[in-house]
Amino acid sequence: MYRWYSSGVPRPRFFRLPERERLELLRLAAEEFAREGFFGASYNRIIEQSALGKSSVYLAFDDKEDLFFTVVRHRLPAFDGTRPEGIAGKARFWPTVAEWLGAFVQHAVRDPLVVPLVATFYELLPTSTRGVALEREIHDFIVRFIVRGRELGVVRTDLASETLAALALGCLMTVDKLAVSHLRSPVAGAGEDLTQWIDLAVDTLRRIASPSEPPKRRRKS
Repeated sequence: MYRWYSSGVPRPRFFRLPERERLELLRLAAEEFAREGFFGASYNRIIEQSALGKSSVYLAFDDKEDLFFTVVRHRLPAFDGTRPEGIAGKARFWPTVAEWLGAFVQHAVRDPLVVPLVATFYELLPTSTRGVALEREIHDFIVRFIVRGRELGVVRTDLASETLAALALGCLMTVDKLAVSHLRSPVAGAGEDLTQWIDLAVDTLRRIASPSEPPKRRRKS
């Protein structure tokens, strides 16, 4: 559960806490962060509601931000099973990208705390070194897709992979913020079909990353 995201990993003492109390602490923290946002959430209130003493929690986490990113890792899918290097052929490339993004959406459907936690992540991101580190990990994961896509001939080669990954990450974060904003608005319907956001993200990524077609030669009259 904690393997894919390495930024802000809690101290080893966290994993030595009794599992029941550990999971209860993460549940309480997730509810607090989702309800109050990062800056409105109270570290002490989370601890007081848990079965753990203050000293146990203080020894398990560096600070409130460390606890928040532990919650993010716990509530969001780790994608250990997604291996861009294993995409079998060009026909499977973009469907695999869609499946990877779809895992986020399906998780949001199953877990009502995911959307407010993602909104809280974006609230914190401008001032968080852990957030920037997590953003970099996602960027590096996208680079793996780019490398495999180039091997298959479905991703452009005229831009540096770092540049293309930055463009792709910017696209995904923009669509993510639009989706989160919409889902938290009064106009969002219960049980709304979220595949439109996956389609928007994949279509935009294809436009950014696909090789440009050579210009068609004019027929001589």
